[in-house]
Amino acid sequence: GGGDYRNLNNMIYNNIIENNLGGNAADTATNQTVWNKAEPEEINSNIVGGSHLAGNFWGDYAGADANRDGLGDSPYIIKAASGSDPAVQDALPLVKIEPGDINGDGHIDLADAMLALQAAAGLNPAGIRIAADVNGDGMIGAPEAIYIVQRLTQQR
Repeated sequence: GGGDYRNLNNMIYNNIIENNLGGNAADTATNQTVWNKAEPEEINSNIVGGSHLAGNFWGDYAGADANRDGLGDSPYIIKAASGSDPAVQDALPLVKIEPGDINGDGHIDLADAMLALQAAAGLNPAGIRIAADVNGDGMIGAPEAIYIVQRLTQQR
């Protein structure tokens, strides 16, 4: 006998999805897969170093992250809506945060170096994003400050 062995109602999030050979995912609205959490959840580090559990990192995502929170401002479309079928999408795609951008303002500058030095001195300043860690130790401190200053001197 046969049977219907479809996977239904799966929730898929916090993955890196990159396919250099074509589309990153194929999905139909009929299997009711959910590609992101309903609401972002604050955590120490997601799969790409951000501070939210939300959706997935898509290698070909072209959307912006204007507020630099590590979440795309527009959904990642897996299958466009057609007829009465709704679109299948990741409504909260993850965006990589640039190492060294400690305060998340979109560029690396002396303010980032100052935050890193304050953290290295044990002052625990507000506004630090662990996702900006440059050496992968899960902390912000002297290595980040050195990296930032080196980047700034190379730009001159």
